[in-house]
Amino acid sequence: MASFDVFDNALLFHSYTNYMRDYELLIEVHVGPAEPGTYSYLFRYCVEALLRTSVPSEIYRASLDERLIEYETGKDLDGFVWGVNWSPLDPGWRLVEPSERAERWGRELGLNFHEVHIDTNAYAIALIFADLTITKRSGHLDPGINRAYIPLA
Repeated sequence: MASFDVFDNALLFHSYTNYMRDYELLIEVHVGPAEPGTYSYLFRYCVEALLRTSVPSEIYRASLDERLIEYETGKDLDGFVWGVNWSPLDPGWRLVEPSERAERWGRELGLNFHEVHIDTNAYAIALIFADLTITKRSGHLDPGINRAYIPLA
C-alpha cells in the first residue's frame, strides 16, 4: 500500500463489484510514487464495508438542491457541489493495526484480514479485506471529471 499511496489523488468511484465479494475504488493518480493514470484498487474478500458521509450536516443540508449533482448548474450555488464527479483523498488511507475486527474475521475464515480507513472530503470508508490488487486501467487522466476543486465552506 505504501508504494501506491493515494493521498491527494482523486477518488472517481467506489462500490462492491457486480459479483459483490470484493470492493473496488477507481482512483485517478496524479501525484505520489505511482505513475499518473487511472488505477483499480480491488480489496479482495471484503467482509465489511462501512461508509458514511464526511460532509458536515449543516453543509449536507444546504446541498440537497438537485442542481448540485451537475457541475454546470451547481458551481455557483451555495452547498457541496456533488457534480465535480470526484473526491480528493485527504488524508488518504491508513491501515488500522492492530484491528480487532480484522483479527476476528481472520479467526473465523482462516485468512489474514486487514482494516483500512479511507478518507475524502465527501466520504469516510472503512474496509475489512484479505488482499489488495492494484491494476493500472489507463495511462491517461479521466476526461469525464471536472477538476475544479470546490472546498467545503
